[in-house]
Amino acid sequence: MSGSDELKVKTVEMINMFAGTRISTDNAKGGQVMVSKAWKELVDAEREIGREEGWEEGISEGGDMLAKLLKILVPGSIEFDKALNATGNERMKLYKKYGILD
Repeated sequence: MSGSDELKVKTVEMINMFAGTRISTDNAKGGQVMVSKAWKELVDAEREIGREEGWEEGISEGGDMLAKLLKILVPGSIEFDKALNATGNERMKLYKKYGILD
């Protein structure tokens, strides 16, 4: 089983070590790694990590912007209550209105 899409496990391990990649050798058969499949698994895993980091960053930024907005508004006012109960789009309009977002 030798083709242009296959590399020896040791070769993949060296690539990982020198290039700092994390190409998986878990599914190697006969000492050979199907590089395209391993590369796709790596890309998919990195994409998922990126999504999780982006989600966490978005939550943090959203919380910071809401805190800024609530500091500007008078507690108990109509605008304050509106900000607390707003949908994402409504809240974005309030951020722009009060100069929190461009």
